[in-house]
Amino acid sequence: MKFLNNCQLRRHSEIFNNENAIFDLTIPSVGFDAFTGVKFGSVVIVANKISDSEIVFKTCRYTAKKIMDDDIGDRCLVLLGDVINEEILTKIEAARHKLHKHYFDVNGNFKRASVL
Repeated sequence: MKFLNNCQLRRHSEIFNNENAIFDLTIPSVGFDAFTGVKFGSVVIVANKISDSEIVFKTCRYTAKKIMDDDIGDRCLVLLGDVINEEILTKIEAARHKLHKHYFDVNGNFKRASVL
């Protein structure tokens, strides 16, 4: 399972005009190498901060990838998938959650890395 952090609050389906776009990584980026070993069909969890106190976690099945240009012309690896489940938690709940605690540092702050 791979943990993905939409720390830039990108609206993937709108930017790439694809309802199955769940995440993207600019090429090149630090997270690009960390994601290369993930196989199609794997489960990934994408964290999307919706306010200072709430985060939505989308559990998705990774189905495909495409190289596409985003809305400002940057080349991106776009991850496509099917959403299996969505869960909204407060930041405090998420930092204590056994599955989602990976998104937080020891002080309970939301990490800025894209791939954890």
